Amino acid sequence: MRLPLITKLSISFAVGIIAGFYELDFSGYLLVVFVAAVSIILAKQKSIIFGILVFFLLGFSLAYLQIGAGEAFKQHLNKNVTVKGLVISDITNNERYRRFDLRLSNIDGKKTSQVIRVYTESPKIRTGDYIKASGSIKEPRSSSISDKPALFCQAQIKRLGTNYFFTAIGKTRVTVKKILLREKSDKRSFLFAMLTGQTNELSIETKNNLRASGLTHLLAVSGLHTGFIVLIIFLLFRIINIRVGYQLIILIFALFCYAAFTGFKPPVIRASIMASWLLAAYLLGRKRSWSAALSSAALMSLTINPAAIFSPSFQLSYAAVTSLFVFKDKLGAFIEGIGSTLKKALSISASVQILTLPLLAYHFGEVPLFSVFANVIAIPLAIVAFYSTILALIASWAGLNILLQIPAVFSAGILKIAAFFNSFPVSTVSVSPVIVLVIIILVLLFIYLANMHFQKKSKFSISFASLLIFVLAFVVVGQLWQSSESLLGAKQLSVEFLDVGQGDATLLKGPRREKILIDSGPSPYLIQNHLIKRKVKTLDMIVASHADSDHISGFAQVLANFDVKSVLDNGYPKDTELYREFMKAIKIKKIKYILARRGKVINVGRLKLSVLHPSKVYIERTTSDDNNNSIVLNVNYLKHSFLFTGDIGFEAEKNLMQSQNLRAQVLKVSHHGSALATSQSFLTTVRPNFAVISVGDGNRYGHPRPSLINRLKKARAIVYRTDISSDIKMFVDSRGLRVYE
Repeated sequence: MRLPLITKLSISFAVGIIAGFYELDFSGYLLVVFVAAVSIILAKQKSIIFGILVFFLLGFSLAYLQIGAGEAFKQHLNKNVTVKGLVISDITNNERYRRFDLRLSNIDGKKTSQVIRVYTESPKIRTGDYIKASGSIKEPRSSSISDKPALFCQAQIKRLGTNYFFTAIGKTRVTVKKILLREKSDKRSFLFAMLTGQTNELSIETKNNLRASGLTHLLAVSGLHTGFIVLIIFLLFRIINIRVGYQLIILIFALFCYAAFTGFKPPVIRASIMASWLLAAYLLGRKRSWSAALSSAALMSLTINPAAIFSPSFQLSYAAVTSLFVFKDKLGAFIEGIGSTLKKALSISASVQILTLPLLAYHFGEVPLFSVFANVIAIPLAIVAFYSTILALIASWAGLNILLQIPAVFSAGILKIAAFFNSFPVSTVSVSPVIVLVIIILVLLFIYLANMHFQKKSKFSISFASLLIFVLAFVVVGQLWQSSESLLGAKQLSVEFLDVGQGDATLLKGPRREKILIDSGPSPYLIQNHLIKRKVKTLDMIVASHADSDHISGFAQVLANFDVKSVLDNGYPKDTELYREFMKAIKIKKIKYILARRGKVINVGRLKLSVLHPSKVYIERTTSDDNNNSIVLNVNYLKHSFLFTGDIGFEAEKNLMQSQNLRAQVLKVSHHGSALATSQSFLTTVRPNFAVISVGDGNRYGHPRPSLINRLKKARAIVYRTDISSDIKMFVDSRGLRVYE
């Protein structure tokens, strides 16, 4: 298949953006110039090569300019600033503040287009307002794409004007939300998320079910949803006779309004531009080209936001469409012995996975096993749910709210499908970068074999019955293997240091399904998400090393939503609302409370927990009594030991070294890598082979401190960090101790 010129230009533009963001050195620039010169000299179609090089340079320049703008904006971080901009999101109300996203036009008198998140107590702010605000601007909490710099307003916000289009869009979105969410349930929240792409109202369990079954894309407003809108408008055109030119204008305007309604997300921008291009060709009687439409969409999207090329949603959206158009017919040709409708559904669902699976594996470290089959069942239900939701919303303005029950039935069906496919012990497969490389090689091999098949026009095919038998056999063997491993006893200890940002949380899973959670991090919903993702329902014990918020904030959600059998606590009195609520929840739920004291040995199944600290008398008059009275635990299994040290400092370490056997293979480094903990003498006593630092990316404390890293290097410990590796998994069995990042 020959690529249209617009496709070649857009690819060159994208490559230029990538090169610009990676900041080539001088030798890189020379190589680019050399290749360009040789290409122009040797090429037969010099004008096309010249155009490709021009678009490469345009992409490169655009990326370079955005990097410069980003560096200029960083100069304002952690300072008091005055900003002007447009409120582009809905207003979220909290007991303490109101929150919204602001697209800046000006910061301290300098032009900028940065999007920030504003926190304020000012009333009467609405979507579409042009405002002026002053306050302290802070850097994002993490490097996540969804995190934005935050402005904490110190004075009342001044309204400068109104963008009535954005205000109308915001009011419409709020009205739709009120109608759909009058009944608080996941089936209603799913309908709202499917219309808008906003998933905040969905429970974490439902989000995980959708993710594990490969149905999350139903909430990522994209081509599927845009197609629904286009079809509705075309049906209206059948009823009302309108000239072709006006039809095109109405369609483009409607798609623009829907893109605004969903917050101009990359997938819906792509889908809207593609739809506009293809519809214009259709209405004007011109030849339609999906590759030209997709390329035009990419070119326009990247011109608006070059950094979007690194966004998972951008990559997945374009990969899914490309995969669909390239492989759908080829896959359909391989399948026989099935009705045309089901054959088409299977080929569509399977073709989309070919290019998206490697991206899912790369970005999220896992692949849903049953995505193809879940989508074949769920997408028809989603189509009915979408159309019936729009009709029900229209009817609700006439007072017919009862019609909302119709789409709710279909959304409930989709959620049950997601829960069913996630109920298998093996619903997703975690993959390493090596496996991602293997997947990419297999994809390329499939493309090669498919092309060979069509060139030779061979009669090779796979019957649907054979395919179904193979899949069922694979599923049954996988589930039996997982179950037999659990029933017979894997004789394995799993220790997973969870990435919870600037805090601590470690999940232990024993050989007899024992589960222990040591600390819970600073975010209740983040730790809940971690546990649901790992299919944890019961915890034999939770350990609160001490009462600091970055260690126990998550326990409120854990105690409320999981079956906790016992709690190990240091008992050190801390007069905070958080700790009082923690103790209150333990009493209300009548959970067994164990006071940690030196010398106590606790057996949880086959796991042995030895309490090394605190002693019966608390340490006092230290740099931090809270930290220095943290629980220190030694967990031993098959002659391998893990030492968990909470946030203890030098004083507690000195106390421990006087009378304790501290030797351990794995050391959970104290206090997130603080310079005032994990002394050289302590490391000499422990002699760890591995050291794990639980720390938040870009935290304001500068953890881990360089002096601490140097001490660990001197102790010859292999260092792992959650800010670099995210979750860190260790396994202990008869073969020894293994580490996976």
